[in-house]
Amino acid sequence: MGVHLNIFRELLGLNTLVSYAGLIIAISHAVIAPYTNFLISGIVVVSTIMATLFVADRVGRKCLLILSSVLFTICNFMIALGLLINLPYFTLGWMIILMGTYGIAYSPVSWTYPAEIVPSQYVHSASIASWPALIFTTLIPPIVSDVISNHTPWPVFIFYGVYCLFSTIYMWFGVV
Repeated sequence: MGVHLNIFRELLGLNTLVSYAGLIIAISHAVIAPYTNFLISGIVVVSTIMATLFVADRVGRKCLLILSSVLFTICNFMIALGLLINLPYFTLGWMIILMGTYGIAYSPVSWTYPAEIVPSQYVHSASIASWPALIFTTLIPPIVSDVISNHTPWPVFIFYGVYCLFSTIYMWFGVV
């Protein structure tokens, strides 16, 4: 489970989205001042961290995992659609929703859930098992950047959307 959460954290599209948000916005021809994407992402992250304090324990971990997986799937497909048919503010709106979903629904679970399910005597072996997966998935965004720099970023978000769809199925049936 901890390995899957690490892989999911890297392959849900957020790192690519935040790293290349300026380029994606420029490609979609949105009229936004330079570095505004950093301001928007900062405001979204801080506000969702505040909301997380009230949501995480009340809703439940499995519910948050399933909800975030479904929302990531929808967001990635909508971002791809917005980039494909060139709707800049539609794309920007779904980018903000994806960042907010990560902050409020997935982030608290991804950091606390592995610590709760692995007994303390096995923490080191679980950590060793999750590192290769984390290293492998960290190599994906540089590969993806070649596609984005060719001014066709929408297939990248289709890839992330399909992965999030499979993750939703796993979360629904595999998480206790």
